[in-house]
Amino acid sequence: MPVFEGLLPTPHHDEYLQDLLFTLCTWHAYAKLRMHTSSTLNGLKSTTRMLGIQLRYFAKNICVLYDTAELPREEAARTRRRANASKKGTATASTFTRKLKKTLNLFTYKLHALGDYVSSIWQFGPSDGYSPQRVCYMLWFIFLILYL
Repeated sequence: MPVFEGLLPTPHHDEYLQDLLFTLCTWHAYAKLRMHTSSTLNGLKSTTRMLGIQLRYFAKNICVLYDTAELPREEAARTRRRANASKKGTATASTFTRKLKKTLNLFTYKLHALGDYVSSIWQFGPSDGYSPQRVCYMLWFIFLILYL
């Protein structure tokens, strides 16, 4: 993808990032299909597995080599929160502020739930065809029928 070429200075790292972005795009294309077949769901399953492998490798071997810090607006927001907290008396004010180091966090629910997409699509259909709210109402209705 020419838009992202040269993002990382090391050619090997840049090539790996290109591959990771391609896998992310492929996964997203599979996940957002409105009509699935068994072959598209198998493709989504294998792409999800490949995405997990590539993300773990990227976080473990490439991200650690780059010194990343929070954005200036994140630093300003953190400083404002700290100042407001000290005015309220809930925290001590610190005059020394510096940018915090930021790393790629793989321990989020979004990444954890990627493996459940295929089974959810098998059970409920594509994600644009249902609402969790309707499922909640249906479960409540079943509860009322069984236990009342």
